Amino acid sequence: MNTERSINSKLKVLWLNDEISKLAIDQEGNVNKERFNYIVGIIEDLISLIGRDSADHTMQPFLYHVKELKERVGDTKGKPIVALDTKTLPLVIDPIRSRIFEVHLSRVRDIVDPNLKTKDLIMTRGNDAIQKLRDINEEIIIYDDISFTGNTITELIKKLNEIGCRYKSIKVAVIGITKNATSKIKSMGENIEVVSGFIIDDVADDAWHTADLFTDTKTEDGKVIKASDLIKMLIPVFKGEESFNEFIERNRIPKTMRNPNLFLLLARDDSPLSKQLSKEGLLESFDKVYSIVVKIEEMMNESNKQAVNRDLSIEAIRS
Repeated sequence: MNTERSINSKLKVLWLNDEISKLAIDQEGNVNKERFNYIVGIIEDLISLIGRDSADHTMQPFLYHVKELKERVGDTKGKPIVALDTKTLPLVIDPIRSRIFEVHLSRVRDIVDPNLKTKDLIMTRGNDAIQKLRDINEEIIIYDDISFTGNTITELIKKLNEIGCRYKSIKVAVIGITKNATSKIKSMGENIEVVSGFIIDDVADDAWHTADLFTDTKTEDGKVIKASDLIKMLIPVFKGEESFNEFIERNRIPKTMRNPNLFLLLARDDSPLSKQLSKEGLLESFDKVYSIVVKIEEMMNESNKQAVNRDLSIEAIRS
């Protein structure tokens, strides 16, 4: 996204809460609003501690955007749904009344590139699901949470075309999308429609997933570094005592990865994030930042356990 601004205007940074909302989804697939607002409040405190004054940081009104998208998607009873994101799917589409085809396409990012260039798209799940779509002769709905570039969705449409899928039309439903992504997806065919909860460009100059502040980092030798441990390890880099490249070499951090932790990106002086968040602010309020990260990690662990039970319940209903 374009992050160039005039001297007198602040950069508008939007913090997306689509992925973090999963921490507040109950066993029935609904968002517990009280818990969700509590989690968002904690993260907002974190951003206020480390956000630069030169940027205007805003938390996404996620539940409002979900409501908007749900209304635009309409009734999906019996319709084939290709789900690129299954965690937020129940908030928009009833997985019990619809025919769900789960496909996972993961972007591999180059963390040596300050702009996080996508090196590859890897299908981690869904080959069988795509083959089952071959003979479908009706509208297909493709669901995803957020689309910045449109690459994941256009790659999926290419795969459907390659196997000779006979869909009549495609409706792409996303909670948030950029204008460029919308144009790219629509260019795949006249029978392709895009509906969304909101257009990212209309409200922000740049956007980040709040959940990526808390992602684990896997090393080349198979170790898993929690976000709370990572920020402690990065202190010498934040202080300028060690370079970013020296850090990733010493700790065997891979140069390409899926969902890199944002604190890792903040350690780069040439990354867009370093102009929006402050290393100095992080160091000055480190104890508070650390406690918030630990608290969210604990919630994530509990949420993962609940998600397994919820998925098992859905499968039991389907069978």
